[in-house]
Amino acid sequence: MASGFSIGHVSAPAVSLVAAVGIVTITLSSYLILHGDRVYREVEKYLSRALPEKPHDPYVINREKLSDHVILVGAEQMGWDILEFLKHQIKKDIKGKKDLAFGDRLVVVDFNPELTRNLTAEGFNAVFGDISDPEVLEELEFSKARLIIVTDPDVDDTHHLIKFAKGKDFGGVIVATTYWIHDAVSLYEMGADYVVVPEEIGGAHIAHVLDENWTDLAKIKKMRARNFDKLLSHKIF
Repeated sequence: MASGFSIGHVSAPAVSLVAAVGIVTITLSSYLILHGDRVYREVEKYLSRALPEKPHDPYVINREKLSDHVILVGAEQMGWDILEFLKHQIKKDIKGKKDLAFGDRLVVVDFNPELTRNLTAEGFNAVFGDISDPEVLEELEFSKARLIIVTDPDVDDTHHLIKFAKGKDFGGVIVATTYWIHDAVSLYEMGADYVVVPEEIGGAHIAHVLDENWTDLAKIKKMRARNFDKLLSHKIF
């Protein structure tokens, strides 16, 4: 473009127009890459009116039976240990109560279709979906839930979920996760009751392991097999 202008093949107004278009598109595309989810949530209500979706099967099985339930968002990695605890605890809670099923007390939301299929086959009330999707959130019956656990570290998604849940009269406990301390502060300000920052906990754990084995660091090598096997056991899809 500059060469064309210098030899007179391109006019000054054309150069200015191309430069302006470039600046606008680069700025706009960068913003949408960083904040696309937030923008979508703002325009989705207008899009849904103009482009109504076809009816679909319910996301949540036996939604009407949900009561005093736990909502777990994200069942991989960190979510795996939480899921194992909830599975054990809820089975204890409903033992002897014939009118209650396991799926009535726990709903798992994850964006991995293979994982949700496997969990459904195991008897979980598993939902394949994104927590930024209001249709998914609408079926989680927040007003009847007792606990929300979010292992997804995306702070915008968690903000959206907390706001939605509060709008549905959720009065239970919210446990969230995020990568950064300043995001953890914002989640507390939004209404989360307990926020986990994995980097902080991970550092504290490594310091604890070193402290326990400082006089004989070779013991850490003996922990390798156990930790490795535990990681492999988490691969549930």
